[in-house]
Amino acid sequence: MADENQTPQEIQELPQELKDIKAVLYQARAQNILTKGIRQCLKVIEAKKALFCFIAEDCDNDKYTGLLTAICKEQGIKIVKVPEKIQLGEWTNQCKIRDGVAVNIAKCSCAVIGNNIKFTDELRRLKNKVDA
Repeated sequence: MADENQTPQEIQELPQELKDIKAVLYQARAQNILTKGIRQCLKVIEAKKALFCFIAEDCDNDKYTGLLTAICKEQGIKIVKVPEKIQLGEWTNQCKIRDGVAVNIAKCSCAVIGNNIKFTDELRRLKNKVDA
């Protein structure tokens, strides 16, 4: 079995867009401007303090995503789709880290970053991709 010899980085190589999303979420968390959960996210969005809203594509509640999408469009906030809510949960630090590996990951269907985040190369690439 050749798969046993591969490192986790080789197995989970992410496309550049997902790497940028991950980096932006980590930066927002470090700057204390990351919001998780629908109630808190809606508060930030309605106050027009959000730059991006991240929504998991595999969210099982259509009303949830419909509400977020409608309010984001109304407020002019860009929506970024993340493939899986387990990924979004890991990237928003809703997990425990044991020996460098994320365990006990809580799923996250939405997250919002504040509009006062410091601009980095990853954020510029993500902004250009979303604006295109």
